[in-house]
Amino acid sequence: MRPFLDKSWEVFDRLFTVNVKGSFFLIQAVAKQMVQQNKGGKIINMSSQAGRRGEALVSHYCAIKAAIISYTQSASLALAKHHINVNAIAPDVIDTPMWKQVDALFAKYEHRPIEEKKQLVG
Repeated sequence: MRPFLDKSWEVFDRLFTVNVKGSFFLIQAVAKQMVQQNKGGKIINMSSQAGRRGEALVSHYCAIKAAIISYTQSASLALAKHHINVNAIAPDVIDTPMWKQVDALFAKYEHRPIEEKKQLVG
């Protein structure tokens, strides 16, 4: 989490390489195996509601999740003829220990009380 103007190329490259490229090549590898087996199948990707809206402090995260949604839609169209169903799960805020850390950062950067961000985006 960083203000938009503080983003770096290194962080961008690392996040997109792991999350976007990694997801694409995993979808592709699984789909190739399913096509070869000729039995159809289901591929489920993990995205987020953040992929459907922007957030100033987590722009890379939002863009990554939007890319996964888009790859899911494209793969679904490309693989339907092979009876392969491709979907993405896109949850909103899930109350986990990690969310508590993220919420604290939102509170710090956006000058909000703890827990307010969850109510605004959830």
